[in-house]
Amino acid sequence: MNSMGLADNTQKNFMSVRSPRPECLTSTRAHGTTDILFQVSRETRLYTDFYGLKKLPFSITPDPEFVFMSSSHHEALAQMLYGIQERKCLMVVTGEVGVGKTTMIYTLLSQVEEDAKISILFDTHVDSISLYRYMFADYGIEEKPADRAETALVLRKYLEKRLDEGKKTIVILDEAHNLTEEIFNEVVFLTNFETRTSKLLQIILVGQPELKHILNSHKFRQLKQRINLRTEIQALSYKDTKSYINHRLTQAGADRQDIFSEEAIDLIYRYSKGLPRLINTICDNAMLIGLSRKKKTIDEEIIRETNEDLMEIPTDE
Repeated sequence: MNSMGLADNTQKNFMSVRSPRPECLTSTRAHGTTDILFQVSRETRLYTDFYGLKKLPFSITPDPEFVFMSSSHHEALAQMLYGIQERKCLMVVTGEVGVGKTTMIYTLLSQVEEDAKISILFDTHVDSISLYRYMFADYGIEEKPADRAETALVLRKYLEKRLDEGKKTIVILDEAHNLTEEIFNEVVFLTNFETRTSKLLQIILVGQPELKHILNSHKFRQLKQRINLRTEIQALSYKDTKSYINHRLTQAGADRQDIFSEEAIDLIYRYSKGLPRLINTICDNAMLIGLSRKKKTIDEEIIRETNEDLMEIPTDE
């Protein structure tokens, strides 16, 4: 078994693990023989009670209580906050799948001015009309323009009023590497909303590394020239991975730091390549196997087994 296999298959296999708590979990490896099924409520209670926890520590759903900021996350957050404060028009954040981009977005939202209006687009399979509908809904604009020209006039009037009041208006496009050419062209159009001295709208594009290649292409050179700030979130280091695991366990109520052995953490880092989402899923499944075997400490054997099980997830689900 290739020790790097899980992370190498991250983009295909791991995204099929959508829920941190499936309706039931099937382990075909417990003692090498029997299938063990845990129903959700009973599984959760047994899981937390067995390890002395108050809540599940490795859910992949963003939770402010569990936020862990590495040096790379801190740097990216600081640059975004600076860009917003200085009214930079177009900013780009990139990072691998599962590195914590969405977590950083939510952290960013909690630190901007309270009177800032922010629209976040998570659905990238939209046309320009839908884009403006999302923005109008998030900004509380009640008018329903008849066409694109009128839409632009209504939006510009709204943005000018907010600028006059000294308030910031932001739109964040997540998973921007999946945006259509039509939406990229709308982004260029929106960057033209300005007065003689200031831009009216601040735009943040967040996406996987492919976004950099898209923006560097000749087709989108006009958009690239308008980027004011770029930052990239890096995967966790080994030291950060260890701190991340211990942080989440502590936040979940653990009163000991040896739930995962040093050797287990070393393998988790190697298999996950420091990607938080993968770390969460490996640790979550490993603790379930540990529960089934009544093992209070997760060792490297359990991590190897977890990695093998997760690599067997079908890629077409």
